Amino acid sequence: MKKIFSLFFVLLMLGACSKQTEPRPNSVEPEAKSMEPIAEQSATYKGSIFVTFNGQEYETKDIKVKFNKDSETSSTLSIYKVKFVPQMPVTIDLDLPGVSYVTTDASYTLSGNNIVPTMGGNPFDKYTATDLEGTASKDALSFSLYFGTYPTRYEGQRITE
Repeated sequence: MKKIFSLFFVLLMLGACSKQTEPRPNSVEPEAKSMEPIAEQSATYKGSIFVTFNGQEYETKDIKVKFNKDSETSSTLSIYKVKFVPQMPVTIDLDLPGVSYVTTDASYTLSGNNIVPTMGGNPFDKYTATDLEGTASKDALSFSLYFGTYPTRYEGQRITE
């Protein structure tokens, strides 16, 4: 599995040889629904992930992301069966541990910097997540971040499993 994940990042690096910096991903806000914090320990969402690669934004639909409260202020975002760009030969499962969250009256505000993603427990420091910001509620999850130098964002609606 580590080889598959490494292959994905090799493909990303092939297109990243230019010195041009990708623009900051658009900040995303969940749809204005009944914004309330998540009562359960975790919640699963289904939506789209957007990755900017070589100046073009790629959308992958039907991506599940699980928000899991690890403590009163820290969570893990687990991204399931994602294929970040069309050139990626397989889908992967990826965890972002240590995402901070603050409870507001209406939702959780997510943030994080220098988060090392893991796949199957193996760290991938080269693609450390930076500038993570987002919102999680009982109805929607949205966040934006950089995986290494690649702007990435997610927008999803809560599902029941």
